[in-house]
Amino acid sequence: MRLPRDAFIGHFSPVFQAHGLKFWRRRAKEPPETMPRCLLEWTRTANGRTDVFPEDFRSIVWPVIERLHREGKGERPTPAELTGAVDDALSAAEVEVTIGPARHGHD
Repeated sequence: MRLPRDAFIGHFSPVFQAHGLKFWRRRAKEPPETMPRCLLEWTRTANGRTDVFPEDFRSIVWPVIERLHREGKGERPTPAELTGAVDDALSAAEVEVTIGPARHGHD
């Protein structure tokens, strides 16, 4: 079952803020090339599950990054704005993202 938009933003926005947006240089002339790969890797690190290939993920997410860069005139988007836009693009492409079972620490 697909993760609802609010749950996607709530779960992944802090991760994207801490680990993804740092690669978005302020007032850069070009959008950050590493962002699609970074977002996919941190989605997986944050217990996100999807069966999309990295190349497909990039082709879905890259236009979002370019649009946010253009509309923001190079400024970083907010974490919620980035996460919501990524979720919208994945939803439109019918890519399912779920959150895996809770992980347990060592006893």
